[in-house]
Amino acid sequence: MIGVVSHLVLLTPAGTLAPLPLQWWVKMMTPVVLRSPQGVRRFLQWMSSTPDAPADPGVNLLAVSMLSSRLRRVTPPSVFTDDELRRITMPVTVVIGDRDVIYRGGPQAALARAQEFIPNVRTQQLPGVNHLLTLDCPERLITEISAALTYCSQHLRPSAGGA
Repeated sequence: MIGVVSHLVLLTPAGTLAPLPLQWWVKMMTPVVLRSPQGVRRFLQWMSSTPDAPADPGVNLLAVSMLSSRLRRVTPPSVFTDDELRRITMPVTVVIGDRDVIYRGGPQAALARAQEFIPNVRTQQLPGVNHLLTLDCPERLITEISAALTYCSQHLRPSAGGA
């Protein structure tokens, strides 16, 4: 089904533009292995710029999921190669917070890699925001998604079928 995706909006795409840092793995896996609710809450707070993030119902659901998951083999996400990124032809918007902790080299390095290799990309770095965008800046996120969809619709290439 080549050509089905007409545009792409990537919100803090973990492990796709840069590997997850060792610090992330340690902070995430330690409380999960130890089944430590307090440790999971500390990890989730570390992932957010919002005070008392674990009190949020959505973040609490993440905590419950982390504590109830079965540990089997953990497969890290695959970082896209330079060639894979070059082959993304549709308009793309990448949105990352400037305090995001999931990118080896930091959020700026991930955005720079997107700018270098994705041909039709628009990048946005949100100030004061960590990985949990929907919690850290919900209104700003709605604005960015709307702008991304506008950008994408303005940069769509006509399809071969004339639609």
